[in-house]
Amino acid sequence: MRRKMVLIGAGSSVFAKGLILDLIGRKDEQWQLSLVDIDEKALESIYALGSKMIKQKEADIILDRSTDRKDVLGGADYVVTTIGVGGRRAWEQDVFIPRKYGLFQAVGDATGPGGVSRTMRMIPPMVEIARDVQKYCPGAYLFNFANPMTQICQAVAQATGYPIAGLCHGVPQGRRRVAKLMGVPEEEISIQAGGLNHMVYIYDLRYEGRDYFPEVIDKLARVAGQRVVGQTNEVIGPLTEQFMRDYHTLVVSNDRHFAEFHAWCFEEKGYYGKTLGVDSFSFEETIKEGDIEYGSTAKYAAWEGDLPDEVFFREEGEQEQLTGIIDSMLHDKKQIF
Repeated sequence: MRRKMVLIGAGSSVFAKGLILDLIGRKDEQWQLSLVDIDEKALESIYALGSKMIKQKEADIILDRSTDRKDVLGGADYVVTTIGVGGRRAWEQDVFIPRKYGLFQAVGDATGPGGVSRTMRMIPPMVEIARDVQKYCPGAYLFNFANPMTQICQAVAQATGYPIAGLCHGVPQGRRRVAKLMGVPEEEISIQAGGLNHMVYIYDLRYEGRDYFPEVIDKLARVAGQRVVGQTNEVIGPLTEQFMRDYHTLVVSNDRHFAEFHAWCFEEKGYYGKTLGVDSFSFEETIKEGDIEYGSTAKYAAWEGDLPDEVFFREEGEQEQLTGIIDSMLHDKKQIF
């Protein structure tokens, strides 16, 4: 039986490409994937790339697109939202305007001045999307990946009563950080975690059946001299490490996000002598990477002949557990995510 998924915000090319790859990998299933974005240029780009990917891999996926979600919501089994109102240019203002007044953030998409601004942009259209889901495909599962995650899910639930699940890959990323630091397979580390998006805590961390926190803390102390504070790829940052020592818990989002829940970090040089978004977790570099990825999608959308292998490289991404969750629900596997 062919299942239908609608992706609203398909211009988020990293997410859309990753989701298409995940569906291509489910070779025993039939899918219809409807891409939606109000940015027609971005939509046509990801549609062209997705069509080439599906054809080259001979996947049983029907791909269509529309700039109006109402055209494709009918009959949907799953609706996924990845919208970013105003795109990267609006996101820049969430960070740059507070900078003028001495408030520095590396992300600005969950809390603080940037998070408030983003919340006001995001909630009204997300509520309208949920109302359209109620109208055109009642019973469809609604998954949200857009930030600010917690505020969006709370607002949609309160305004519409429609069930919405907010998903982020922070928890598996946290486990990966520990595995990388300790040099052990991540699947051998067991965890229990709870909290709100970007402020989720692993409060039980075990390896080979034993409490792993003491060994992780000891390893961090031994490699402290190798730390370069404020690097995006830093395994575990100093703020996260301090919380681990004080509270026997690991913040899965690491310092880039977690620092934004601590107002003292907003000050210039307030984050361990560094300035958030400037010389630590550079915001400009984050925006630049997004612009590069957008350009890459356009390049491969216009590619002549077979797409190169790099297009099909499976990167970590926000979508990474979505198809597994759906598979578990469909086949009653009762997996834990």
